[in-house]
Amino acid sequence: MQPGSGQQSLGHQQQRTQPPQSGAQVGTQGAGQHGQFTQQASLAQSAPAAGASGMGAPPQPRRTRLSPSSVEDVVSTDLVTATRDTPLATVAAMMNENDVGCVIVVEDDEETPIGVLTDRKIALAVESEPEIGKRTAEELVSSDLLTGRTDMTVFEALDKLKQAGVRRLPIVDEAGTLTGIVTLDDLLVLLGTNLGDAADIIAAQTTRHS
Repeated sequence: MQPGSGQQSLGHQQQRTQPPQSGAQVGTQGAGQHGQFTQQASLAQSAPAAGASGMGAPPQPRRTRLSPSSVEDVVSTDLVTATRDTPLATVAAMMNENDVGCVIVVEDDEETPIGVLTDRKIALAVESEPEIGKRTAEELVSSDLLTGRTDMTVFEALDKLKQAGVRRLPIVDEAGTLTGIVTLDDLLVLLGTNLGDAADIIAAQTTRHS
């Protein structure tokens, strides 16, 4: 036997033959672990659930109420007008020169609107009648003119456009004289966005051709 080998073997034997823990010690440790689990469960039950009101709840989106602004805030006074007897070819040239999508047709002697001619309406007419440029604005303009007043709210103007299925609303004063125009795009910019109303108006145009 080599020196020290007996001590080394005895040491291994002692490590393998350590006496088991007494029942009291095991019970004490088990009770301690059980107490920790009970405490954690109690804390979990008392904590606020995700999404509930409290410190851990996510912030709720703020809701703001739009003020009923007047159409005067968005009315455009930079108008392009034509008279009843203006040739449609001239009307189309006026739109191109002024980079606008519509021309308001007015009476000869006063600025009283009688209708609106849009680039879309002229384009659709040219498809069916190539020589339509020789005709006058009065022959193509819509007879059911829709107008608004400067004291209208933007919500009232938007509702008018939606009901009629058009995108442009000439504005007149108390005497019926043309003072400006409001477009769907201008109203939506002022309101923020209301794509639902815009979609309804655009869809209605497929049958009105305005």
